[in-house]
Parts: sequence; C-alpha cells; structure tokens
Amino acid sequence: MLYLDVTSSCKSPMSTGVQRVVRSIHRALKSRTPVQPVIWDDPLASYCRLSAREQAFLESADTSTFASAAEPETAANPWPWSKVQRHFAHRLCRLDLAARLGPDDVFFVPEIFQDRRIEWFAALPGDRPARRVAFFHDAIVWRHPELCPPRRHARFEEYMAALAGFDGIVTNSEQSSSDLRDFWKTRGVAHPPRVTPHPLAIDEAGRPRSPVASPAPRTVLCVATLEARKNHLALLAASERLWNEGVVFELDLIGRTTRHWGERVIAEIERLKKAGRPVRWQMHVNDSRLRRAYEECRFTVFPSLVEGFGLPILESLWHGKPCICADRGAIAETATGGGCRTIDVTCPDAITDAMRELLASDEALDRLAREAAARIFPTWDNYADWLRPTLMEGSRE
Repeated sequence: MLYLDVTSSCKSPMSTGVQRVVRSIHRALKSRTPVQPVIWDDPLASYCRLSAREQAFLESADTSTFASAAEPETAANPWPWSKVQRHFAHRLCRLDLAARLGPDDVFFVPEIFQDRRIEWFAALPGDRPARRVAFFHDAIVWRHPELCPPRRHARFEEYMAALAGFDGIVTNSEQSSSDLRDFWKTRGVAHPPRVTPHPLAIDEAGRPRSPVASPAPRTVLCVATLEARKNHLALLAASERLWNEGVVFELDLIGRTTRHWGERVIAEIERLKKAGRPVRWQMHVNDSRLRRAYEECRFTVFPSLVEGFGLPILESLWHGKPCICADRGAIAETATGGGCRTIDVTCPDAITDAMRELLASDEALDRLAREAAARIFPTWDNYADWLRPTLMEGSRE
C-alpha cells in the first residue's frame, strides 16, 4: 500500500503551488497503484482517514462557492466550531500507522510538516518496516528568512533535519536539491538519503496550444500569492511607470492574500485604482477561471524573487503565453527551453523595460509565443510513471 500524506490539500479548496502538486500527484498515482490518502491531526498526534468532505477537496470537487475567496480555508470552515467538528470526526478515523506499516508499504509525504509529525517520524521503529519518501519543495525559509512571515519559521529547520531520516527525497529543481544538501552539511548529517530532482508537470495533456496571432489582447497577468517574495510591489511600480508613459494595458492579479504582507499589496492596488489605473485583483479563483485568465492575457509576469520551481511559469507557457520572470535559481531552471523573458526582477526598471517591449512589439511577443508553443511538457501521468519506481528505490549517500 502507498500511504499519501495530503494534510494541507484536503482541508479546503485552496489551490496554491503545494496543493496543486499534491492533488495532481494523488490523482495520477491512484490510477496506477493502491493509494491510501491520510490526514494528520496534530492534537491527536495521529494520522487519520479522510472524511467525505476532505476527500472531495482532495479530488478537486466543484469549488465554485469559493471562487472569489481571499482565504479559502476560512470559507471552507466558516464557523468557530468547524475545526472542532473535524477534530472529533478524526477521533473516529484514527489509523495506527506505526503498527500498520509493513515491509511492502511506502509512506510518501509530499507536504511540508512543521508540527508533531516531526516527532512521529522520529519515533517510528528503527528497522523501518516501510519506506519513507518525502517531496521537498524549497528551502526559502532557511535561505531567505527575511522574505517569509514569522509563522513560516516555526520548526522549519527541524522539518529539514527530519527529512534526513527518510529513505529518499524528491525535489522539483536542482536548486532545491542543492539547498537541502547544504543544510544537512551544516547539521553534520553523515549519510543523508538520496535526493532526486525532477521537474514538475502540467495538469493539461499534450502539447501547448498554438500561440495567439497578433494583435494580441492588452491584458498582463500575474498569478501569485500576495506575499513578500512574490514581489508584487515592484510589478505595480513598473506598471505605474508605463501607465504614466501612456502605455495602454490592463493588469490582472490572481492569488490569495496573506496576513503578513497582503495588506501592503492591496493598499497599493486600491491607490492605483482610485487614480483610475486599470488594475484588478481577482483573489483566489477556481481552475476554470484561472485557465480563462491565461487564455485571455497577452503575456504573464511572474516577478517572484525566489522559488523552488515556479509553477505559474509552466502554466503560462503551456497556454502559449510568454512569461517575464527571474534570471536565476530554480526560476531560471524552469524558464530554460524558451518562451520566457528572463530579467533581474529585483530591479523595477528591468520589469518596466521587459513589459514595455512585449506590449509594444508584436514581433517580440510572437517570437516568445512560438518558443513556448514548441516546448513539450510532461503530464502528471508522465510524472507518476517516473515517480513510482523512485518511491521504491533509494539509498543513503
């Protein structure tokens, strides 16, 4: 049996990068092998079976009710007693996995855990009756703590250290792999597990659509959570410069807000709107609205300073839409292959110049769109075919 930890991906319709990856992995793996999704309940210090509602969220059931919610998890659990009800439901669905796991089982954790799961994994029998494999998304909290909210810091290094006790680690980029190995070196880990980088996949099947013929629409799209490292304020500053120059375009922002940083971005959006600037924030949207936004834009801007991968870049390119993004780290890995205008995103002038070029020149836009359309991206079925044997292999380095 393959046990799959889906804790943060079955509580709500939230669809940020980690949730999209986990749901896609679950969907692809369950058609190939028996999969038991499980959710961790921290007060119980136990894994549990999913309720019908949690299973529906995991399987991307219709979430149109929450299409415009800034905080989808709050919308999914609106009452003070919602979490209490979930906790009591979990008490009836507890699984004693420590006793249940056998030599033919695999426990796969594609989520980030900064709770009592750290102790739970450490307490598993030393003879490791089942293989443990984890997906490591990124080391941004460790590498760039200044870009992350304080709540993200809690136990993050303990989580990275706990991964050294697994039998294998899968990452989404060479950058994430390198960062994890570097961290283990600082902790003196003598024999870490094998770390295997592999690019992420795209939800849609097949080749991207043909590039949009000129003249293209005048909407610029940015898909990213409103947090500091996503660099929205630089994008808004670059856009204001272009509007002041008389450049005609609309800026469309999609992504949930955050308590730590979102208010700053929202305040700037409101200031620009009061000044008559054509900027819109759609908050969190469902998959159909997200696809439509990609289809209707001229190009996308992903101004993030640092990522473990950069899934919105891949989604943009699949739709045949060029993407302006960073020229370093994991983002540059994702951009390699064509379709992207890579720049120094720490410089607002560089963002301004790149946007000006793609808004003014249909030729430059078409060239990048043709590059995007020529790229062939793996599907999640391809990813699952690669992942299955990887879950069964591995050794200490």
